[in-house]
Amino acid sequence: MNAGGTALIMSDIAISFKKESFYGDILEVNIYPAITSRLSFELIYQITAVRNNESILIALVQTTMVCFDYEKRRVAPMTDALKHLLEQ
Repeated sequence: MNAGGTALIMSDIAISFKKESFYGDILEVNIYPAITSRLSFELIYQITAVRNNESILIALVQTTMVCFDYEKRRVAPMTDALKHLLEQ
């Protein structure tokens, strides 16, 4: 509930499955942020598995996260601290 001085709420998610994953697969998830406005940002997830020494793309996921003030029940501007964290 505190991401760089603000709370977040997920407003959207999109999943694109590329290949099957199987029981026993060890999955690696890389997450990349992208600031899209003064109120929100996207997180891009790249999910891969390693089989036979080959990295296989399993899925791409995108979530839209919105800065949210739960007390006032409305969106809020992104704090400088959160923007700084996302830009690192």
